Parts: sequence; structure tokens; C-alpha cells
Amino acid sequence: MGPSHAGVLLLTLFALGACADVSGLSGLTEVSDAASSDATVIDAVTADAAVGDGSLDAPSDVPVAVAPPQLDASGPDVIDAAVLDAAPLDPGIRCNGGNTFCTPAPQVCCVQSVQTSQSQCAASATDCQNQGDIPVACQDRAQCPANHVCCGQKVDPATYSDVSCQSSCLGSLNTLFCDPTITPNECASTGRTCTASSILPGYYVCL
Repeated sequence: MGPSHAGVLLLTLFALGACADVSGLSGLTEVSDAASSDATVIDAVTADAAVGDGSLDAPSDVPVAVAPPQLDASGPDVIDAAVLDAAPLDPGIRCNGGNTFCTPAPQVCCVQSVQTSQSQCAASATDCQNQGDIPVACQDRAQCPANHVCCGQKVDPATYSDVSCQSSCLGSLNTLFCDPTITPNECASTGRTCTASSILPGYYVCL
């Protein structure tokens, strides 16, 4: 083989090698493009799943759950149990046939000895006595200081001179006043019963 033939052979071999390299690169490009396409598909699936689980922003027309408003437990609907258990307030000393109530200490009810329905509140027992009335400063133990009772003192078995708070209520002319709505009341310790007074209507005494 001469030199010219050898040169032609080398050129031919070189050309064939170049074609093979280009073909190989083309194959690699196709593989790369396919991988990129697959990655795009995977990204789309991932995005769809993320929207479903709420990790990405959902479309604006998707309804959003709203938590119900919380009620204020301290509002007016809440009723304090201590208020319900509290005892009713004492209206005061019954006076004027129950149409008026006097505030114990310092007020008293001046009961007219003849017409008790026309009694009225006064500032002190002296005001009643000056008018010839019976001063009633209490009607039961609850309207007296601690360790005191409401005691009616008589000048005779049928006439009271006054009704006031005393440390004791002993003696044949003294009568213990009481409240029939309280159990046990003032009369329980003496074995007597809280009964409506026949001398002072509207009041109760232990008999």
C-alpha cells in the first residue's frame, strides 16, 4: 500500500470515529431530555398532592372552614351559685300592718295601743313613748346583735311597754319574739312554739 492509500485510509477512519462520537452525544442528549420531561411530570404530581393537603395555596374559590365564635363564660348568662344560695334580705321591722318596714337600729315601729294598723316608723323609742305608743325595735333575733334576743316587756299580762333587743328574756312578764319562717327558731330551745301574737297583731311570740 502506497503512501497515498494510507493517507486516504487514515482520513476515512478519522471520519468514521467522528460520526460515532456525534451519534453518542446525540443519544446522551435524548436521555437528558427524557429525564427532564420525567422530572417535569413528577413536579406536577407533587404540586397537585400539595394543594390537596393544604401545604400550598389553594384556589380562591375553595371554601375555607371558619371556627365558630367562642362564648364568653364571664357574660351575664353565668349565674354565681353563691348568689343563689344567699339568704333573702331582711326587709326590716314590720310596721303599719305590713305596709311599711322600719330599718332596725336606729328606727323603731311606733305601734298604737288601740289601732295597731296605724303604726309608723320613728327615729327612736322615745318618739313612740311621747305619743303613748309601744316602741317595737325588733321582731325576731335576727334583727338583734350577737348573743341577744328580741324580747317584749309587759307592764301587765295584756300590755307591752316595749319590744327591744335584750341579752335575756326571762320573767313572767317578758315574752320572746320569733320568726316562724326560721327552723329551728328562737322557741326551739325552750320547747315552745312560734305563734301569732294576740296583743300585737302582725308579730310572733313563743308560747
